[in-house]
Amino acid sequence: MALEGKNKLGFIDGSILKPFVNDPKRQSWKHNNSIIASWIMNLVSKDIWNDLKIRFQKKNGPRIFKIKHDLINLKQGNLTITQYYTKVKSY
Repeated sequence: MALEGKNKLGFIDGSILKPFVNDPKRQSWKHNNSIIASWIMNLVSKDIWNDLKIRFQKKNGPRIFKIKHDLINLKQGNLTITQYYTKVKSY
């Protein structure tokens, strides 16, 4: 898995925790977290965002924001790939 090869899997599985505000590692954590969020968004965005567009043709900013937020924070955890994909598609 690419995340494992780049030592980023801990951001996904929760084993790399967000450092406290005054921790010198916090800026590096934020940088890496943003990169990973971007990877995830680019990986799933085409299908997900097309589906969102179809479902929400009317502008519903708060609902779309919540869905985007939920998708960015979604973790596979103990789910199988099939279960995880089904959960993603449920949005």
